[in-house]
Amino acid sequence: MRFTSTGTKTLTAAYVGDQTHLASSDTESHQVSTTLRTPTPTRVPTLPPPPPLIAINEFVPRPGTDWNNDGVVNQGDEYIELLNHGVVPVNLSGYRLDDEANIGSNPFSLPSVTLQPGERIVFYGSQTGLLLSDGGDGVRLLKPNGQLMDAYNYSVVYYPDQSFCRLPDNGGADDWNENCFPTPGLKNSLSGSILRPPAREDASQPLCPIADTLPEEFVIAECAPFGNNIWNRLYWDRFGWYGEMPLLNVNVKWEVFAD
Repeated sequence: MRFTSTGTKTLTAAYVGDQTHLASSDTESHQVSTTLRTPTPTRVPTLPPPPPLIAINEFVPRPGTDWNNDGVVNQGDEYIELLNHGVVPVNLSGYRLDDEANIGSNPFSLPSVTLQPGERIVFYGSQTGLLLSDGGDGVRLLKPNGQLMDAYNYSVVYYPDQSFCRLPDNGGADDWNENCFPTPGLKNSLSGSILRPPAREDASQPLCPIADTLPEEFVIAECAPFGNNIWNRLYWDRFGWYGEMPLLNVNVKWEVFAD
């Protein structure tokens, strides 16, 4: 931009004189103008905001602990942990959790919760209604536009509280470990201690964490009182029990054995 101003400038010169010259003065007027240029601002291109980076950070398909603190160990204790590993806050409204595509449970729409960078959130099966199969399944995070944000497929879950997590915590797509220690809401780890032991409505009935993909007949046979602990893998490995084993507390005429 350019600014111009004009006007009259009066100049006066005076001579005081000396022993040989008389004092004198003179006045003159001049037309003057001033032009001021200001630099044109440089337009800085607007960069797009960083993309949201929400990822599946950990999940437990076969719980053996009352993780959701409802007083019972069941499929409601299955959980999926999400982590914001980006640099901007992300609102989860519109995102959805799901298992395998087009089969299994219905997708769960995430609530309008804002995750700050580095913050994590845990969703339990009792909240989502998602049933993660012990015989192998998938965990998927869908963007608001329906596109896949993150996913992981796993095979058979061999023992209760087997955690699938990214290591190092907040790792990349190929940093999954299938033998993590369950740490819902905390940093992922391969070891730790269970702070909340399994809770049951009826403490006299031992936990029977067999695969939830088995037919109901198997569940009845192995988890009913006459089948207590048959699920225990120690019965089937090389150091365990062979042959037949008497089943106690069976109110029948004849002694009952499991073979």
